[in-house]
Amino acid sequence: MPEFLIVSPFKWNGEIKQQGLITLTAEEAEPMVCSGSLVPVVDGLELSDSDQLFTLDELTGEMKPVSASELQTLVVDSVTAGKCVYVVAEGRTVEHNGKSFTERQFMLLAPEDAAPLIELGDVITMAQLAEIMRQAELAEDQQKADEEARLAEEKRKADEAARLAQEQKDNKRKAKGDAAQS
Repeated sequence: MPEFLIVSPFKWNGEIKQQGLITLTAEEAEPMVCSGSLVPVVDGLELSDSDQLFTLDELTGEMKPVSASELQTLVVDSVTAGKCVYVVAEGRTVEHNGKSFTERQFMLLAPEDAAPLIELGDVITMAQLAEIMRQAELAEDQQKADEEARLAEEKRKADEAARLAQEQKDNKRKAKGDAAQS
């Protein structure tokens, strides 16, 4: 489950959470992230080339890759601006305030602006992004495990075939030796 940094106190399961880290599901954390009480912890998030995320450079108007540390700064800055960070969904383009945002690009939106875009599937929350990346990592791990199992089975079959071939060879030698003694 994703971890979140407590930025301001909030009540959770009858307790006031004031500081530190808390582990919650994406759904549990979403209201507190949008209210600014929690910030998703993305430090150490490893983004492969296929997971590359982008933001809009305000000066040049160009898309630029976002590192994990830049992402953390973006998330913290959005909390102070009263907005949440959203990611444009795969295969989507979103027009907002005269700017065009394409897939995997971050957007800072007020929750009321984001709600219809989330409903349409045009943007996803940081919590949803974390879950998607976790699922992709699990799928990749499963694929690796399946490949290792396939290779181990191939090796077992090859070893068995070699053992049977050697056994046949030994049986022929033994049969020749038995025939020569008779």
